[in-house]
Amino acid sequence: MLAGWLNSDERVGAQWLLVLLPALLLVGSVRPGFAHIGHLGGAFHAETLAKACELARSESKLIFLYVSEPGARGIGYLERPTWRDDRLMHLLVCETVIATVARDAEPELLSRLGIEQVPAVYLLTPGLEVHGQWPGRPPAARLLSALLPVLSDDDAVARAHAALRAKGADDYFSRERLARALARGEAHDEATREFRWCLETSVRIRAGLPAVRRRVLFKRLAEYVAEHPPTKALADETRREVEALLLGERDDPVLARDLAELNCHLRDDARSLALFDKLPPERLARHGLFDRVCAALIEQRRYAEVLALIEPLAAFREEAALTRQPYRILSAPPADRLPRGTRGFAVERGILLVEVLVGVGRAEDAQRLLTAILRFDNRLKTWRMLRERVAKWGDEDLLLVIDAKAPAAD
Repeated sequence: MLAGWLNSDERVGAQWLLVLLPALLLVGSVRPGFAHIGHLGGAFHAETLAKACELARSESKLIFLYVSEPGARGIGYLERPTWRDDRLMHLLVCETVIATVARDAEPELLSRLGIEQVPAVYLLTPGLEVHGQWPGRPPAARLLSALLPVLSDDDAVARAHAALRAKGADDYFSRERLARALARGEAHDEATREFRWCLETSVRIRAGLPAVRRRVLFKRLAEYVAEHPPTKALADETRREVEALLLGERDDPVLARDLAELNCHLRDDARSLALFDKLPPERLARHGLFDRVCAALIEQRRYAEVLALIEPLAAFREEAALTRQPYRILSAPPADRLPRGTRGFAVERGILLVEVLVGVGRAEDAQRLLTAILRFDNRLKTWRMLRERVAKWGDEDLLLVIDAKAPAAD
């Protein structure tokens, strides 16, 4: 499937493979439990309440328990978490052991909770003391608001410290957990120190850390910068150091992609484009920045630079294929960005690539791509968006093609 992205130049193709592979692995191969090694196939750490108690003790966490009627449906965002629920899910991953159990599955343990209503959600200690409970299947946003105060107190920081003592000072997940607990508790100096360690480890050293954990860190750091602006100095320091590495001896496309993700979450894609322009075309790091600067290159009509890396029709087909994966990327992009793996992103990227083909005079290829987009998404909204863009370019032949493919009203 990767071959569709690559042009005929084998070296450039190999470079682009390095850039795209992490995204494909993240969406296509990794199930929603990827955020922590303790997860099972779904969003849950534990299959039973007894196992949840055991894990919670070993990880110094609370237990997030969903109790259902026998055979009843679960909570969608727990079973199949998506980017829309990422803030809640990452909070639960950091601070709790997640478990679900039917009311009749473990009657002895459940009787200790004094359950009067199901379905219900409980926040428990490992000793099954109740910290909080919510009836029914609470929406993710409401549950997040309810949980944040409970998981932001001194006890949360103490639990994170206990986990770090148990697992060692170099345990990345525990250090990230501590940084975020300190940030939620507004212990800013300590939080900044821990975030600095996480950035040093995840961005410049990496040390085998999965790409998804780095992206989670960037998003949480960007949120912390918004809540506590002085933290931006730490992000800026890190970005300057990474840029110096990439402009020097370290020609690393994965590091470049990480930097572009951090810039994206800080709403500073212009900085990625500036670095892209400073790097020689043959540098692998330049290709690592490409995905985040693609729209800007097209806006500036730098079509040849886009075509040096991707073949538009094949690239769109890959984006369309990502939307058919059963799970979505858990970590959300900034609020005004469409996440990869969604229909909206595929259509938006496809329309940009139509412009590339029109801009270089490849009219037949532009028609093929336009047809592929409308076959993928034949809503009137998409057709109107395409027609508006084509009219803007003033391509009368392409307008005739798109008018002939007008869908019925939605």
